[in-house]
Amino acid sequence: MKKIAITWFSLLSFILLSTTSHSNTNPSRSATYDMMNEVYNDLKMAIGDQRRTWPTLEIRPGASSVLAYNKRKNIIYVDEQALAICRLFEHQERDAFAFLLAHEMTHFYQEHHWQEAGFATRFLSEEHHFEDHVADEKEADLFGAFITHLAGYQSIKIIPNLFDQVYNGYRLAAELTDYPTLEERKKTALEVCDKVKSLIQVFETANYLVALDEHLSAVAAYEYVLQFVKYKELYSNIGASLVAAAATHTEYGKTNFRYPIELDSDIPLRDGSDADKKELLQKAIEYLTIATQMDNQHYRTFVNLACAYTLDEQYENTKTLIAQLYPMVRVKKQVAELSIIQGIASAQMGYTENAKELFEEAKSLSSVASIQQLANENIALLKGEKTATDAIKMGFAEEKIGGIDLTYQNDFPFQTIQFANTFTYEENQLNFHETSTAALIHSDTEEKTVAILLNKDLQRETLKGIGVNDTYQDLKKVYSSPFKITNHADGYFLVVPAEKLIFDMNNRNQIVKWGVFEIY
Repeated sequence: MKKIAITWFSLLSFILLSTTSHSNTNPSRSATYDMMNEVYNDLKMAIGDQRRTWPTLEIRPGASSVLAYNKRKNIIYVDEQALAICRLFEHQERDAFAFLLAHEMTHFYQEHHWQEAGFATRFLSEEHHFEDHVADEKEADLFGAFITHLAGYQSIKIIPNLFDQVYNGYRLAAELTDYPTLEERKKTALEVCDKVKSLIQVFETANYLVALDEHLSAVAAYEYVLQFVKYKELYSNIGASLVAAAATHTEYGKTNFRYPIELDSDIPLRDGSDADKKELLQKAIEYLTIATQMDNQHYRTFVNLACAYTLDEQYENTKTLIAQLYPMVRVKKQVAELSIIQGIASAQMGYTENAKELFEEAKSLSSVASIQQLANENIALLKGEKTATDAIKMGFAEEKIGGIDLTYQNDFPFQTIQFANTFTYEENQLNFHETSTAALIHSDTEEKTVAILLNKDLQRETLKGIGVNDTYQDLKKVYSSPFKITNHADGYFLVVPAEKLIFDMNNRNQIVKWGVFEIY
């Protein structure tokens, strides 16, 4: 019989719970499967890759190996004791399970095939396996912890305690002769968690940069994250940001029409890129194509790709893609977006009347504010008129949060991350400083600094009395200047340029976070 090779932290593995049999009618067993199924679906959605045949899950009695992934059978065996350990975390049971699951998911998804005999991975890794494959294990921790964050779990906060509970639950001594010690495991995992927190900061900063139309700086930040973790939304965000940068590109004699891009549905803070438009679009198409291959039913990615084709004047590809998109649409807003893209293509080919008809059609299909604004602005551009967003004036950042005033340059003990921008050939630098009440971010390039100050005090309000849980309608009552809306998966960013304010809104039109920005 061949020896089973084991990894140092294979606590749980990737599963395909939808194909798992629930033949056991035990109510508690059924509830456990339901819990695991929900966590699995959340993590799978966060990755977004529909191309794989994910492993199935099977609960195994006792406490033999915590869990083990059988590659040949494509099955994950989960100890009942491992599930009991997750239950010790009570309301954080899913957070514990999510981290264990996401780690093992990485071994499957990133195709770590170093397992001896190609048979299985288990939790109790012998010392020489731990040392030989620590890079793979760190990658599994890194990708897994990041994905749990994207899926909405708070797993990172409980990792040290999770290790303690596993060692205690399996009656393992902290110091083992043939295995890495508890402290070695915790140290390695905590190092990775620090890196994950840093990646989360970079990723979330990139989202804010997109909302402020700093598209190429956002792309550089996204690509930095891409070095460590790869998932559909990241490819899609990079592609959409590149399309938005190309859409603002100034070309003599050409009209910059407004595109229904997911991350930038209207573009009032216009800042054309110095990078070559063709290069931007080629790279955008490359990233968006990867995202569509990962999930061939993700409507938004295909819309962004259609925008890229239209900007690149690949009209046959636009036509083909839109024909494929119509069966995917679920709401009138999506049909209206397709009408806008076709209208832009018609306008660029010189069919002005047809373009106007398509823009008017979009207005009649959906009363959503972003659609109405896109259609109206494109109609104005057809007529050679100025648009409402062209008239937006930038104000001053008057808000002070946690004693920090963005109108003055302050020296803080920043945490700094540097990376190259492949489109501007310059160094980008992100600087982070956090207090108990505020988070300060500086995005620095050779040309400018974008400073973002985010409020962390849930009770604090803006100078005009707006705070967390207030609604879009509340905002409109006190801020009369034009808004800029940038959609994201859980809602949208709302920017008030005249006040230098940025609000993160959820799908219920409520504020979940707010801050102030300044550009030097």
